[in-house]
Amino acid sequence: MASAADINGPTHDENPITLNVNSLDEYSEYLEMPVYTQKTVITAQPNSDMNPNRRPIPVSTLDWVSTNMTHMIPPSGLDFLRGVTELQIQQTVELVDILAYVESENRFQVKVPEGETIYVAAEGSSKTQRMCCASNRAFQIKLFDRSQQEAMRFTRNLACSSWLFGCFLQELQVFSDVDMHAGSVIQEWNVTTPLFKLTNTSNTVMFRLVGPKSATTCCGNNYQARFDLLNPECTTRVGSIVHTWDNLSSDYSLLITFPTSQEVTIEMKAVILGAAFLLEYMYFETSKRRGFLSWFQ
Repeated sequence: MASAADINGPTHDENPITLNVNSLDEYSEYLEMPVYTQKTVITAQPNSDMNPNRRPIPVSTLDWVSTNMTHMIPPSGLDFLRGVTELQIQQTVELVDILAYVESENRFQVKVPEGETIYVAAEGSSKTQRMCCASNRAFQIKLFDRSQQEAMRFTRNLACSSWLFGCFLQELQVFSDVDMHAGSVIQEWNVTTPLFKLTNTSNTVMFRLVGPKSATTCCGNNYQARFDLLNPECTTRVGSIVHTWDNLSSDYSLLITFPTSQEVTIEMKAVILGAAFLLEYMYFETSKRRGFLSWFQ
């Protein structure tokens, strides 16, 4: 007949098994968990940079100029800016955009020169402001990457661009796909020269953008212009944003040259990209509109 000890298992009088560091490896298969016999230091949380709302869609980069990888699963839409030294912004113009009396919402392609398109941009704005305020209108521009997900967003409120209204100048905010504030582009008051400051999330001035004295927001003669990207002290040119004629597309485009002489984060590259869009609306969109059907408006 079985005793109570056989039925209930070992009693408290039996000596318990003591597990130490040397014996953990022997029992690891029974514990069903990894066993670490040395001190392990955790330096980062897993998937800390991944947007929880972003789908991990692989993107083929086999023929890309900006990277040597064959594919990538970017944790953020800003990661497409890694390794990029130049970008080109081309506006997509359709026949209805040219013939319509009220300007439509703009669309753009952001691509590596003679290379791959990494973003497409779509403007969202009020029809009333497009009719009454023209290129000074408030807008929100969303950029979508090759995985067809939102990569970043630019927002601008209705404001003036002339030095006559020094307290109501242009300002553009840049946000990443995780709704994190990446930086700002702020117009500075200056009578003779277009001047902007580019700040990071801490409102620290990282770069300044200086345009030619001939650039104007009212005369519409800015078909070709160069804006220099300078260090905060305005002593060294580190990059540029140039509005020039593109022979391949037979149209004007913006060419961005990012700084290469110093470490530039992808967030600041997004801010520089946002500055190019702001210049497009302030100086160059007026030129294009006057170049098209200006006699009929």
